[in-house]
Amino acid sequence: MVACLGLASSCASSQGEEPGSRLLRAFEAGPAPLLERDARGNVVLDVVPSDAAVWVDGVEQGIADDFDGSPRFLSVAPGIRRLELRRPGLKPWATVLVVSAEGRQRIVARLSP
Repeated sequence: MVACLGLASSCASSQGEEPGSRLLRAFEAGPAPLLERDARGNVVLDVVPSDAAVWVDGVEQGIADDFDGSPRFLSVAPGIRRLELRRPGLKPWATVLVVSAEGRQRIVARLSP
């Protein structure tokens, strides 16, 4: 007699598969990945000048205009993040964000000479 542990996918098939082998393969594959939209927070940028470079945790993401909420947001992993805005000839602007999954924040910044 073969015990199925209540999971049909763990039972042996009629093709000679070992009992529990499907369950073992599923376990070894690990958990299903989270959908990116579920695991990230959104930041809307209102920045002057709009062509300032956007950096998150030291990685360039694009320019501020790319993330003004129309149509795109800056998608950021949850946690404490450093946001920097840079443009040649202007003083860099920086802040620390606390980002929550599925949260949305609006950042208003004006870079000065």
